[in-house]
Amino acid sequence: MISRLQSSFNLLAPRGEERVNRFYTHMFTHHPEVRSMFPEVMAEQKRKLLAS
Repeated sequence: MISRLQSSFNLLAPRGEERVNRFYTHMFTHHPEVRSMFPEVMAEQKRKLLAS
């Protein structure tokens, strides 16, 4: 099981920034009511998500 997780992570990690951007774009497009819960400038928030 752990090897599967590591394998998946290794496939996704190189495109992490792209995936984080897509995540927030999707979330704010489909749930605009949550946008006010996040900072206006999202750079730090995106870094935090990517680091988690």
